[in-house]
Amino acid sequence: APPAAAAAAAAATATAALAAVRPAGQPLVDDWECFKGMLQAWADSCGYISQYGMKHGRTFANLCNAGVAPQDFGAAAARTSCKKPEPKQQAPSQLQLLQGVDSSAATAAA
Repeated sequence: APPAAAAAAAAATATAALAAVRPAGQPLVDDWECFKGMLQAWADSCGYISQYGMKHGRTFANLCNAGVAPQDFGAAAARTSCKKPEPKQQAPSQLQLLQGVDSSAATAAA
C-alpha cells in the first residue's frame, strides 16, 4: 500500500481505538500499571491532569487496551505543544523569614 493509504488506515484504526467504549461490566482498562504509566507520561510532558481533565481517562485506558506502551505515549506527548507548567513560586512563610533573620544575625555576629 502507498504510504498515504497506510497512514490513513493507521489513523482510522487509532480513531476507532480512542473512541471505543467497553461493554457494561467490563473494567475500564486491562492493565492498571499501563494506565498509571500513561497518566505519569502525560504529567511528565504536560503537567498533571485536573479532576475535570480526568473525564478523558477513557482515552488513556483505550491506548493501553490497544497495546500502546506508556514509554511510546510519553515520547509522543513530549513532541506536542503542551507545556508542563512552571512550579509556582511561593512566598516564604513567616517561620522561614524568622529563620533567615536568625541565621543572618548569627553570621553578622561572627
